[in-house]
Amino acid sequence: MRNFAIAFLFVVAVLVPAGSASAATLYYNNSVYSVDSQWVTLVNWFLDNGYGSGATTLPSNGDYVYIDGTGAYADLTSDPVSLSGISVGENSGGSGIELHGVSGDASFHGTSFNEGDIDGDATFEDDSYNGSNGNVTGDATFSDSTYNEGDVGDSADFTGDSYNGSGGTVGGDATLTDSTYNEGSIGGDATFDGDSYNGSGGSVGGDADFSESTYNEGDVGGSATFTDTAYNGSDGAVAQDAAFSDSTYNEGHVGGDATFTDAAYNGSGGVVAGAINPEPAPAVSEPAAEPAPEHRHHSTSSARRAANLEFLRVYHAAQSELAQ
Repeated sequence: MRNFAIAFLFVVAVLVPAGSASAATLYYNNSVYSVDSQWVTLVNWFLDNGYGSGATTLPSNGDYVYIDGTGAYADLTSDPVSLSGISVGENSGGSGIELHGVSGDASFHGTSFNEGDIDGDATFEDDSYNGSNGNVTGDATFSDSTYNEGDVGDSADFTGDSYNGSGGTVGGDATLTDSTYNEGSIGGDATFDGDSYNGSGGSVGGDADFSESTYNEGDVGGSATFTDTAYNGSDGAVAQDAAFSDSTYNEGHVGGDATFTDAAYNGSGGVVAGAINPEPAPAVSEPAAEPAPEHRHHSTSSARRAANLEFLRVYHAAQSELAQ
């Protein structure tokens, strides 16, 4: 029995990580008592998402927080607390939430935003955004009307009407679909689908793939592939090789070789520094029309005509003498 108890305690110790007992999950809602919209106001915090049980302490390092305030909490800030994660709900009355130090994942909804450090992944929905001082060390997902003006350390996905702004940087790869666009910097490879595009201020450090109705008006540091009806615009620059197929075309600059297949073509403004494959056929000129056959008149010069007449006169005279 004693051995069984020791084994049981050992299993519990393994299953329950050290320090986990101190972590709490707290819910913020400043509309229950409507005192103010301050992070440090204890009555704004609850132990359940029904807001029936009030918290006895404010969030501390390692806690997970759910924000569901309905008032204006533009000055709501977690500084200096470093959370293990946070989920920010719909904010109907304020300009957002300023976060400082989140060691886990975070999700933003409504008009909330991040102006601090998130040492994990982040999800942005509705009209939320990652501000100019926002830093997400992991991956980030942007949907609806969200945007990035800060830093994303790893990869980023943009869907809906979201975008990577002029101040936004993505350290890894990025995927842009629907009506999204890039006006910032993408350090890795980029994939553009739907009606998305790489704007005149956008740069892709790696390779880029453009399909459907997408286009490039910015810089691609690697190679690029264009399919469907995508195109490289007049301001678009691809540093290395480019491949065009289907109904795509090039009106910009390609620093390496370019391949055109199907109905793809190099437009009048397109510049290819390397080889064009297949080589464009040489201009074929219309064959020169054969000269019309010379019309030979049966009429002759007056001298020859006179000689012929004289010959005929002599001939007929001789014939008359012979007949006599």
